Amino acid sequence: MPGAAVSPVSPPVSPVSRAALPLFPALPAGLLCLPGLLFFPGLFVLARRALAAIAGCPPGRATVLAARHWLAAAYPPFAVPYFVYDVYAMYLCHLQRAQVKGHGQGGTGGARAAAAAFLRRELLMVLHHAAMVLVCFPVATERFYPKIGAKYRPAQPNLTVAPSSVTVEGQPLVFFCAAPPGAAERRFGFFQEELEVTDGIWEGSGAGGARLRVEKSDRNRTGNFSCRYEEMTEGRWIASYRSDAVLVIVKGPCPAPLLSVEPPSGVVAAGQRLRLTCAAPRRRFRRRFRFFHDGAELVPSADDVIGDVTEEGAELLFLRISPEMSGNFSCRLEEEVGGAWLEAPPSRGVAVVVWGGSRWRGMRPGDDTGTFPMGDYEVAA
Repeated sequence: MPGAAVSPVSPPVSPVSRAALPLFPALPAGLLCLPGLLFFPGLFVLARRALAAIAGCPPGRATVLAARHWLAAAYPPFAVPYFVYDVYAMYLCHLQRAQVKGHGQGGTGGARAAAAAFLRRELLMVLHHAAMVLVCFPVATERFYPKIGAKYRPAQPNLTVAPSSVTVEGQPLVFFCAAPPGAAERRFGFFQEELEVTDGIWEGSGAGGARLRVEKSDRNRTGNFSCRYEEMTEGRWIASYRSDAVLVIVKGPCPAPLLSVEPPSGVVAAGQRLRLTCAAPRRRFRRRFRFFHDGAELVPSADDVIGDVTEEGAELLFLRISPEMSGNFSCRLEEEVGGAWLEAPPSRGVAVVVWGGSRWRGMRPGDDTGTFPMGDYEVAA
């Protein structure tokens, strides 16, 4: 038969398996590492953000602590011997396999040839283990990196206002910012709403607190006040949280009271009743009223002059007025502000004429005769 004879004992020629062909024959070997270089850092960033979101960690640096979990501190001493032993165990396996089977460079050239063959075969694994042992774990220890954590912010101070948070114009205000005990250097600041208070007299500042005095308050001082302090820590000023806000109300001075008389004409017969009422708008301060007759203060007595306090003000009742009480009456109002009594302007004077007195000159047109006695009867107006 023409053609070459085929030996019956020669092995059949098997087709080339597709699995034996390289997956990317046109790409260099270095580019094969690129997907891993992009995938694993991205996986790390994604896991870090996901864990932070699940744990509810805020992004601010003020909440990061320098302390570490005990597992993070104990992991390097455990992992370093493990990675070293893992590389050594893989090398022993490669050497034993080369010596027993007698194939490869490790079986003919001794331990050095086996090590070289092992490095060529397991280069990425050895580099990974070496990087973990020589770079990552030393960096993870406190001896090889500075602390990047931050302290908690200093504790919140407490703000008080003396003599009271409600005052009137012209009165002093004293703000005291008290900080928790501490030995660090501190500096304090006072704020009205969001603006720092720069005017005023500093009466003392130390680690325990600071005092700011405003000599004369005005309407512009009405608002919410707060304070904070800064603490020197490792060469930096760390600001505390602000204190709770204190509402300061500065009111205008009290207006002059209004004095009224009953009967309204101010003309009354001797021995009849006379009622004086000193009225003023109600405010948040304690108050007291004083009555005057021709500039001299009137003091209520148990016999014929009765003093009373009403919702609108105060009253002075003469049960049987005498002719000597003819004259000019007025009243004054005093308010207690910060422990001191402040006097309002006096009221307008009211003239009272008592019939039958030394100053009586007869009735005039328009005089009130409603309480003029006629025998044993009193004619009502």
